[in-house]
Amino acid sequence: MCLDTMTDEEKASLRVGTADLLEMLIKQEKEKNDHNTTEFSFCLGADTFMDLTDWKWKRSKDVLKLLGGRLVVVNRKQQRKAAPIIDGNRRQLQKPEEKTTEESLKERVNRLNSTQLANGEILVLDLPNLDDVSSSKVRNCRDKDVAKKLIPNKVLDYIVSHNLYGFGDEDDGEQKDDAMKG
Repeated sequence: MCLDTMTDEEKASLRVGTADLLEMLIKQEKEKNDHNTTEFSFCLGADTFMDLTDWKWKRSKDVLKLLGGRLVVVNRKQQRKAAPIIDGNRRQLQKPEEKTTEESLKERVNRLNSTQLANGEILVLDLPNLDDVSSSKVRNCRDKDVAKKLIPNKVLDYIVSHNLYGFGDEDDGEQKDDAMKG
């Protein structure tokens, strides 16, 4: 389907995957420059990286191949407290049995970096002072009042005015919840 022959409504509903977009950008760069020295990289949050490398994205492996593994994964280092347990008359701290998100992230990065898919190009950027609000939390939020508690009003206003993450001017949390149930 050619974009020139599409209606505005068809263009608005068009969904292009990340791999498709990367292929288009790489092709455009090759056409502009015979030497094509442009290398694309992605910077993404740890939760999004885990989804990508759990192969939940459309053409996940193609995305990694097209990027040559060049990813910067932003990790909001969380302070995890060990759970207190009572042992007889004394209290002691017990570490959780499951791996922390940070441990899972590091293992995943190390495993992928040892493959041809990433070639050691994936970097983790630990940002301990970054707020604990990920785009995934906002995207999964269905209520504007809850979103207001997660992000500044100016950010929410921008999201709503640009109809990002399913928030739009005409939507409110209740309508969205009802639509999801139906």
